[in-house]
Parts: sequence; structure tokens; C-alpha cells
Amino acid sequence: REMLVPRRAFSAALPALLLSTRSPAAEPSAVDRIRLPAPSRTVAVGDLHGDCDAFVNVLRTAGLVDATARWTGGDAVLVQCGDVLDRGPQEAECLALLRSLKMQAAAAGGRVVTLLGNHEVLNACGVTSFVSEAGATAFGEPRSLAFRPGGALARELAGWPVICVVGDTCFVHAGLTPEVATPIRAAAANTAAARWLSGDEPLPPPL
Repeated sequence: REMLVPRRAFSAALPALLLSTRSPAAEPSAVDRIRLPAPSRTVAVGDLHGDCDAFVNVLRTAGLVDATARWTGGDAVLVQCGDVLDRGPQEAECLALLRSLKMQAAAAGGRVVTLLGNHEVLNACGVTSFVSEAGATAFGEPRSLAFRPGGALARELAGWPVICVVGDTCFVHAGLTPEVATPIRAAAANTAAARWLSGDEPLPPPL
């Protein structure tokens, strides 16, 4: 596995036995827990923060895209470890590229996984303290409303898990506490975040 982390993204390797335990009472859906078999390559990138140019440079260095930012990674898995939003002026471009790469990678037998970071959660809460001047108007409505739970962008983020497992490695933005590092509680964290972002729950989960 290759870990390319331009800022602050952490992965936690957890025992395979811990993560393979399933509860017969509640089988999580695909959004509840993403569990992927070990691919030929796994590349993790975190904290894009609205810098699409830097993101493309990292992907090209990793051999995942060509000069036109088209997927060349074959069956590799790219894990984006959260914090796509805020700070930089190219947030919309980052989101558009991730959407495109998800489709291209899938067609080639690969996968692109996008995880929630704290800045995605902040935006869903209407916090705009870290938004750039360009980002304030990048999504067609006041930024404090653009990612509100139940809206189109928040529903897109609802498909981004908090935690995913690739092979025997668990990926999450920032880190996991021992209390959450179990299959059932990890699935519950993904479910709670998805329900809130979809507008099904009034308050954010205590992640």
C-alpha cells in the first residue's frame, strides 16, 4: 500500500479478526460500512482543502491519472480521507473531479472512496469560518445553506462514510477511539452521519 498524505490524514491498521466480526442481528448496508478486499494498490490522500491543482499533481505522481486527469490506476483503490472543503478556492473542482474519478475507476475495476472529514461536517452545520472568498459563492447559494442537511450537496455527502476498511486497513479522518473501533460501532457511526446529512435526523451525531 502507498500512503500519499499532503497534510493531515491518518489511517489506523486494525486486526482483521476485529473487523470481520459480524452481528447476525443487524447487517449494515453498503453506506453503513464499506469493506473492500485488498487491491493491488491502495493510495490514500487527505485534506485537499479546495486545492484541486495539488490534488491532480498527487494523483499523477501516484500514477492514478494521466496528464488530462483521466483515471489510469486500473484496479487500484484511492481513499480520500476527508476535508475536501474549505480554505482553498477550488472546492467545486475537487468535488467534480472526485465524482468523475469514481465512475472512471469503477469502469476499470478500481474504486474511489471519499470519507467525511470535520470540515464537511462543519459545512453541514453552517459554519463558514474557513471558507475562501471564492468558496463563499461557489455553490450557487449562501455558503451557510449550501451544505445544509437534506439539501443536494449534503445528500451527496451522506454517501461518504466516516470509516472504511480496505483489506486489513481501516481508514478514517484524524483517528479512531477504541470505543468506535468495532464493526458494529463503526457501522453505527456511518449510519448516523448518513441519516443526519440526508435530513432524517435533526442533530449531528457525536462523532
